[in-house]
Amino acid sequence: SIISASAPDLLVTGLNVTTSPGPGVQSGAELTIGWNVVNQGNVAASSAFYDRIIIRNTNTAEVLLNTTLVYNPNQGTNGVILAGGSRARQLVFTLPDGPRSVGRIEISVGADTFNNLPEHNGSGTGEANNSSQIQLPVVARPYPDLVVTTVSGPLNGLPGQPVAVVWT
Repeated sequence: SIISASAPDLLVTGLNVTTSPGPGVQSGAELTIGWNVVNQGNVAASSAFYDRIIIRNTNTAEVLLNTTLVYNPNQGTNGVILAGGSRARQLVFTLPDGPRSVGRIEISVGADTFNNLPEHNGSGTGEANNSSQIQLPVVARPYPDLVVTTVSGPLNGLPGQPVAVVWT
C-alpha cells in the first residue's frame, strides 16, 4: 500500500554572513546572518514556528549566541509559506570584542526548532532536514597600543596633599 501525507517540509537554504566593517571578520564585528526558509512540502506552512540560531566558537566550544526567531504568518507582511515557496530571514549579531570570538566560528540555523509544524516528505526526513551550518574564521581586531613616553612631576610631596603629574 502507498501512504501519502500532506504536510509542509521546511529547509534552511542560502545561509550567508555579511560583516560590518568588512572585508574579513574581526572580533567585535557586526554579523548579518541571512537565510531562506523553503517549504518543499506539498501544503502551505500556515502556522507560526521558530528558527534557532546558534553561534559557537569551535576553537573553545563557547556558545556565543543561542536564540530563537519567531515566524508568524499572521504578522505584518509575512504570510503563509506556500508549497514550493520561501521566505528570506535575517538576524544581526555583534561578536564579542577580544579573544572570546577569535578562531573558527560556526553558525547553525534550524527552521521549526520546536516542531510546531508537522512536517513530512517522501524519504521520511521531514523533521530532520531543517538545519544548515557554515563556518568562518575570525581574527583579533587590532587595538591601539598606547605607550607612555614621558612622565613629569615634582621631586617632593607632602602626605595628603595633591601632586601634579603629567604624562605623554
